Amino acid sequence: VLLYSTHNGTTFTCIGFTMRQNSVRGNRHLAVQTEGGSGILQYQQLLNLE
Repeated sequence: VLLYSTHNGTTFTCIGFTMRQNSVRGNRHLAVQTEGGSGILQYQQLLNLE
């Protein structure tokens, strides 16, 4: 499993993710499909990928 932390410190696991670059704002968006669920959640600046 993959672990991610949100900006407010919440930690959750996920089974897949996609990254996209917002060209207008320059922010990273992470679309996450959680283990428990059917929905896809979006977080801004969730990860600092190197």
